[in-house]
Amino acid sequence: MRYLVTLLLILPLLQGCKPDPILLQGYKGEVTAVKNGRPWRALIRAVPSEPYGYGFDINVDVYNEYQFLRESLFIFRIPYKNQWNIIDTIDAHTDSVITGAFYATVQEDGDVIDNIYHVFNAVDFDNYITVTHYNEHTGEVSGEFQLTTIIDLSRPQHYPNAVDTIRFEHGKFTTVIRK
Repeated sequence: MRYLVTLLLILPLLQGCKPDPILLQGYKGEVTAVKNGRPWRALIRAVPSEPYGYGFDINVDVYNEYQFLRESLFIFRIPYKNQWNIIDTIDAHTDSVITGAFYATVQEDGDVIDNIYHVFNAVDFDNYITVTHYNEHTGEVSGEFQLTTIIDLSRPQHYPNAVDTIRFEHGKFTTVIRK
């Protein structure tokens, strides 16, 4: 009986030693898609596009069970309008109103970029993001997207067997734009 009482006193202390859920900090909402034929789910955060001020950006991230970042999809310069927008091959650092994107895999403890993928524009692929709902007062935004990216072969490859094409289909997102 004495061991049971001791265990009951220690158990709450051990549960308090779990790591804080950093995943919830700064993220608001969720993204789902079919990535290369498999269901995919990620966290999302949205912010006004800086420094150019054209629309807003969304950061879509996937963490592993140890809370290390493993994947990151960045779609930038999305207009604050309920409309369909092409996602083009433009670079994020270009002063333009064109919507663009890139995808990256991450390794180590979540701070080393592994492979970078750029938008693949070809006649057969339809890369777009559609804002289906935007509330300018609350910042709530939701929409759909589809995107095909190809690996950047100009960079050294950490995993030579990495897939060369990432295809996101039936993507849906909902979030709140932080001001």
